[in-house]
Amino acid sequence: MERGTKMKKKQQEYAGFTACREVFRDRLNHLMYERGVSARQVSRNIGHSPTYVNKLQNGDIRPTLEIVCILADYFKVLKGYFIDDQLNNDP
Repeated sequence: MERGTKMKKKQQEYAGFTACREVFRDRLNHLMYERGVSARQVSRNIGHSPTYVNKLQNGDIRPTLEIVCILADYFKVLKGYFIDDQLNNDP
């Protein structure tokens, strides 16, 4: 594979990760707003600090699969809701 082709592929992969992070961020913020819960309330229920939840809300960090599962259980939504921008089944 040519160097330029490798670089383009890496950029596409990175864009995919960024898009996933944005979908997660938007969905998390939507659920928190809709349910009227703060980062502090969510953090108490999921076992992470409010700072960690704020970073997820801002898209500053990528969620792990574990945190996606924990939040899906907390908000009672499908796990795919946080990562699939085509899945639009609001809880």
